[in-house]
Amino acid sequence: RSSECVDDGFAKYPLWIWPALLPAAAVRLWAEWKTLKHFLPTYVQKSNEYQVVAFKAMGMQVVFVTWLVFYIICSILNYVDIAMDSLFAATLQKTSHCSGSLIEHVWAKTWEQSTFGDWGLPALSLERLVLVSWMLSLLQMVLP
Repeated sequence: RSSECVDDGFAKYPLWIWPALLPAAAVRLWAEWKTLKHFLPTYVQKSNEYQVVAFKAMGMQVVFVTWLVFYIICSILNYVDIAMDSLFAATLQKTSHCSGSLIEHVWAKTWEQSTFGDWGLPALSLERLVLVSWMLSLLQMVLP
């Protein structure tokens, strides 16, 4: 099981999940490296041919090694972001089914007191809202 309900009505995921994500991170970095090795020679050649800066980090021209380190850090941070979003979504889904959980009730009250509630809009299910948000966030893997 990935998450368990605890006494306070909230779910918690076990800490062993983080090390379990490392093999997928390694495969992702390996695949990115293979892709870069295939793509970069032509990219550098065309950049030189058209006299444009080949490597930039945060808008500044940098040497290849600096760009590569920056790229790897950004890639790892992106992977951790996706993992955290996924863990949050899964934990919230589990929490909404824990006995004694007040999460949906608190969400409904929060919605009522918001501008959306003032406009008379009915509260959306927090469980569905998080699920849809999580699914949309996965698009960043395809559309960075």
